[in-house]
Amino acid sequence: MGARTCPGLSPGLTECLRAVIIDFIIVYLTTPSLGSSAVAESLKRIARFAFLILVSLVFPASSVFSEDWQEQERQRITQVEKTMQSVIAVFPAGGNGPVGGGSGVVISPDGYALTNFHVVQPCGIAMKCGMSDGVAYDAILVGLDPTGDIALIKLLGRDDFPCAPLGNSDAVRIGDEALVMGNPFMLAIDFKPCVAYGVISGTHRYQYPAGTFLEYSDCLQTDAAVNPGNSGGPLFNIRGELIGINGRCSFDKRGRVNVGIGYAVSINQIKYFLGDLKSGRIVDHAGLGAVVATDRIGRVVVDDVSLNSDLYRLGVRVDDEMVRFAGYPLDTANTFKNLLGIFPRDWRVPISIRTPQGDRHELLVRLEGLHSEAKLVEMTEEMMEPPIEKKRIEDRRQRTEEKDEEKDGVSSVDSTLSSILYPLTSDLEKQSVFIPDWAKPIYEKRKGFANYYFNRLELDRVLAQWRKTVAAQKPDRWILSGDVAQADSFEISIAENDVALKLPHTTLSWNPHEILDEDSKIDPISYFQEPVGSGGLFPAMYLMYKLATGEKPDFGEVLYVGTAPLDGNFDKLYDVVSVIWRIVRARFYFDPETGQLAMIEFYSMENRFPSEIRFRNQNGSLAEMDVRNGSTPFAKFVLRGQRTEDGEQNEPGPAVPTMLSNTTLSSTTSPVIDQVRQKIVKIYGAGGLRGMQGYQTGCLITPLGHILTVSSSVLEADPLVVILDNGRRYEASLIAADPTMEIAVLKIDVENLPCFDLKELYGISVKEDRPDALSDLSGFDDSIRIGDRIYAASNPYNIATGNEPVSFQQGIIAARTSLRARRGAFATTYKGPVYVVDAITNNPGAKGGAVVLRDSGRFVGLIGKELKNAENNTWFNFVLPGREVYEKVKAILMSEPVDQRKPSLIAITDKPELPPLPSDAERILRGLGIILVSNVANRTPPFIDSVRAGSEAEKLGLKPDDLIVMVNNRLTPSRGAVETQILAAENESPILLTVERKSELLEIKIR
Repeated sequence: MGARTCPGLSPGLTECLRAVIIDFIIVYLTTPSLGSSAVAESLKRIARFAFLILVSLVFPASSVFSEDWQEQERQRITQVEKTMQSVIAVFPAGGNGPVGGGSGVVISPDGYALTNFHVVQPCGIAMKCGMSDGVAYDAILVGLDPTGDIALIKLLGRDDFPCAPLGNSDAVRIGDEALVMGNPFMLAIDFKPCVAYGVISGTHRYQYPAGTFLEYSDCLQTDAAVNPGNSGGPLFNIRGELIGINGRCSFDKRGRVNVGIGYAVSINQIKYFLGDLKSGRIVDHAGLGAVVATDRIGRVVVDDVSLNSDLYRLGVRVDDEMVRFAGYPLDTANTFKNLLGIFPRDWRVPISIRTPQGDRHELLVRLEGLHSEAKLVEMTEEMMEPPIEKKRIEDRRQRTEEKDEEKDGVSSVDSTLSSILYPLTSDLEKQSVFIPDWAKPIYEKRKGFANYYFNRLELDRVLAQWRKTVAAQKPDRWILSGDVAQADSFEISIAENDVALKLPHTTLSWNPHEILDEDSKIDPISYFQEPVGSGGLFPAMYLMYKLATGEKPDFGEVLYVGTAPLDGNFDKLYDVVSVIWRIVRARFYFDPETGQLAMIEFYSMENRFPSEIRFRNQNGSLAEMDVRNGSTPFAKFVLRGQRTEDGEQNEPGPAVPTMLSNTTLSSTTSPVIDQVRQKIVKIYGAGGLRGMQGYQTGCLITPLGHILTVSSSVLEADPLVVILDNGRRYEASLIAADPTMEIAVLKIDVENLPCFDLKELYGISVKEDRPDALSDLSGFDDSIRIGDRIYAASNPYNIATGNEPVSFQQGIIAARTSLRARRGAFATTYKGPVYVVDAITNNPGAKGGAVVLRDSGRFVGLIGKELKNAENNTWFNFVLPGREVYEKVKAILMSEPVDQRKPSLIAITDKPELPPLPSDAERILRGLGIILVSNVANRTPPFIDSVRAGSEAEKLGLKPDDLIVMVNNRLTPSRGAVETQILAAENESPILLTVERKSELLEIKIR
């Protein structure tokens, strides 16, 4: 970089001033003392003052800070200001209506916005939504997802609303910066949202149903402040992309106030439901018709399966292992439940099943509903009633009726009471169905719908777009002609009164107006499956014809039901129209980009596989029509042309949907967080009574399984259970506890673990290290400063179970002080040094967690117990300093009994190198993209369970069910042998794998 020039000064003058300053410094520092006279002191003050003036001229304040940093801050603030324009404050529309409100976010220029179901619940169907421009817009309810706690509303009055771009919640990492915006505590009286900054504390979290049926699957966890009123508001990443909708919080001792744990429905889940919500319906989440459990050897197996489920019809039985679901590998039943909850009912998703005999099957399973339609509608309608006591209305009516029914002597008081109560009851009833005048034209009430008006809107849009591609007029008959499987010619004709298939040697026909009653000789099942073996090609083509030629379909119930994928490809969702005609139903899939028909699913009977008619385009022309009855092919019609009776050519057809690519759940984190989380454990012991938690957190402090935690009643259990970051469970023994500091050390029988090396950080004695201590609180490390940014890693509220990562919160070191706290009426015994942090760590289960520096992951200290500050009676977020903890831990480990001791914290640097565990080999293999089958026996065959998409293994052609028979030409008869050879070859390059695939040996060099 060139020399910096002072503002307003020439380069020559700037250099002159620099020379003066340098000369002044040399003279001032090298001249003997001027003495203590008043004159001398005055001269020195003048010299200092002149020096400061010269420095301010030559090195202005703006040059002290990095210009890049200032630009980044300006960009960040600009981004926040732009992002907040899409945030809305939600209120009831009626001034005298029920009290309620929350937040939301606009997602399209025409005014569609997302919020929580529990936000719109007290508002009813009409709302007022205030935006940061200070204007309150009318808004109408569109669709509801009560299980997922999501509502779609539409703002009115503009077609250019500022809107938020939708992000990718699967790409979010723990530790990513995040912004929460909304209207907490109804503070935004000018509609400008409040902004809270934090980080993503956890991903892919599952929160059990609360109250009725609000269930949060695959949600995001953040430590940014989420308070009452933030509900329904957006969770943004630092780039301003919408990654979630805030909804639930964990609250404990502080009432309904943020405690540093908030949850947001992931935007990827909402994307799957967005089309369904636009249909104006009350939508439901998916069920599988089966119970899934984790068995004793860690497999995810089918524990029970419904006889009426699609899964059972596909041949899945009890004890079959579920390897993958919707493209994601399954490691626990909890992972499966988390994934299942993000899908709507009636979607078809891919599932990989392995039978007890070892056979693997790839299936496409239709998901059923989590609730029955009647039950879902009943629960939703009850919850959507404005909070007016129905009993109060009924009681008033009953009292007035009793007064009127009195036969003798109705007093004037009774008459007056009756005249008052009747209007009051009527007013209450009117209030319960209050609809503003502006909302009446765009609201239609119908059973099972939040607002049927929007269903008609979407249905008209989809059909109008499709009809442009199939017929400009209304022909009396459609004719499709071509070849069947490149052999015999065919001709299909479709008209109002018949459907016919003409082949070289026969003609099959079907009449759609046959009378089916008790006296009819026609079998309804066979009738709706014509021609034989197709599963219903004729009625499906007839319904297609009617749907295309009728402007207002009146031949049955026609509804827009939202969007769904084809063949499990979630990257593209198709518009779906449902037709119920007579006793059958069909689903029509339309390409949202071209408007063309992609597939018809025709159900001649419930609980049976449908007939599928797929349409394929080639070079803009309809090329094929592939008909299947369930999984059984019927015929592939290769089309030469399509015409109407007057000869007009029409060539509709969809693009071919691609199959689902192999994907995995995003679990990547920043390097610091990834290192720290491996050193944190979950501890389970005594508790569960009188509100006492039976869980807390711990920190690994030696590679030999020593765990530092807080001494508490949880540790009174025998045995204690410790779960590592990778999900492995161990029994732990309590070595000793320090009663003054209230810390404890546990031990598990495992070696070579990642850990916080306290000896390396704090092994030098305090006196030698800090002879000139800045305070008498000698437990502090002066390299850790007030204002340093930190992460707090722990398991509050037992959010993480199994191999789920613990929660991370961000903050700074706020103060250094001595502990003056109490627990109930008792003061703590420890009154030594502590760090105060502004992260809310004072939560159940967090005690025993680690606080580390954000930039390096260096151990700062141990999260203390849940305590109140004795001075002001406030909950205290404090950390026991690592230096102070080390001295206590060293004493505990020195006193460990000889028959139990191994090289401990004191001799970490002197211990011999230990061979890595097989888990290290597993990490190497996973890094290459290879996941082996579970190690269920001593000599488990080393089959490849799955290959990660985009990995080196996939690029080289390795596939699931490949058997690794040799590594670097050494036989590997078991999974353990593969791990041993992988570890032995860790530094060799490349690794030669010999695999068996269908009785053929293949050699693949990898890495």
